[in-house]
Amino acid sequence: MKIFVTGNAGSGKTTLARRIAKERRLPYYTLDSIVWKSGWKKTAQEEKKQKIAALTAEECWVIDGVSHDVMAAADIVYFLDVPRYRCILNILRRFLRYGWKTRPDFPSDCPEYIGVLKALRIAWLFPRKGRQHILFFNGRRKLVRLRDGRAYKA
Repeated sequence: MKIFVTGNAGSGKTTLARRIAKERRLPYYTLDSIVWKSGWKKTAQEEKKQKIAALTAEECWVIDGVSHDVMAAADIVYFLDVPRYRCILNILRRFLRYGWKTRPDFPSDCPEYIGVLKALRIAWLFPRKGRQHILFFNGRRKLVRLRDGRAYKA
């Protein structure tokens, strides 16, 4: 089983993906650890594609993030279609929790205070850009839309 959890920044992708992986006893991966390198440096496009290809070639997984390639390889996609205001609140809560520290799934030296502005910008723009793209791209795949990760039932 290949499961992809996607959605806006702050929608709860990581929380839901970890829960699904634990319940189904599947390996869990986050694209944040591939997209970012130490010091908030972006991974080169070719290196990122190679790492994603290696992950998606595995027999089973749960991956969270935003990626065309992962979406195309998934058997099922959980789309956290969470209202923008909730995503922004979650980002601010995450900032209060981690502040000057690096989140556990990120490479070293990626303190939250630097990423918070990027995440807020993504959260604001996502409903106009990313949301429609996910719905369109996934039109022929098994897509489960959730307004809240807590609504997931195994």
